[in-house]
Amino acid sequence: MFHNVGEIFKQKSSLLEEIKEFLSYHSVREKVKNCCDIPSLLCLIQNECSLTNIEFLDSVVEEMEITEATRYIETYRTQLKEFCNSLSISLCLKERFSSIPHLQCETVTFVLDWEPEEHVLKDIKNLLAQVSDGKLLKIECIEQTNSICVTCSFPFTDIGFTVLRMIENIHILMGQGLKKLTIGNLTLWRRQDVRQKELKEKDQDTLQDIISYIILQSNIKKMKKELRVHVCGYMKCNV
Repeated sequence: MFHNVGEIFKQKSSLLEEIKEFLSYHSVREKVKNCCDIPSLLCLIQNECSLTNIEFLDSVVEEMEITEATRYIETYRTQLKEFCNSLSISLCLKERFSSIPHLQCETVTFVLDWEPEEHVLKDIKNLLAQVSDGKLLKIECIEQTNSICVTCSFPFTDIGFTVLRMIENIHILMGQGLKKLTIGNLTLWRRQDVRQKELKEKDQDTLQDIISYIILQSNIKKMKKELRVHVCGYMKCNV
């Protein structure tokens, strides 16, 4: 797909400056400065996409009205949908979904109490669509420890928005078997184990909710402090 779209882009060399200007309003504005021709821009766009997320490419094609490339993107989306509907998570373990690694501060990790054989890739995509806007998070890799560990990436400039979205939708994640939620190197939420023999089921659920809420509030304060440090550092680097 990228090869076919790339060939069309190469015929649009006159759009170089327009594409650079459009991308300068995105999180890749610093990287765009190093692009001097269409091939280098294509490389940047491809690196910002993943096997399951081509929204970045789609936004450029739509903004520049490159209609010739639309059919290739739509074909890829159709094939991707069929692929995600049938591919078991067990076949995705330890596979890289993105072409380039991201900094730890640009990642969010979900540890889910799932069995790989009982879920397909679409289940993860649906969950991400529920807790973000569907475009914010990109799957980086899926691993298995005692549970399923899904690592996603997001632009560092959107860290504040990402934290807020995770907090707002923590109940959705909890309902899907969330055991641990980490953003950067900070654990934002973790399910606590309580001795079930010592508590009735209803009391145990109530206590667990209280414990989780206390931990969440504590970690929100830590995340805000860390966010201020990262933002200050980012601003100094761009002065």
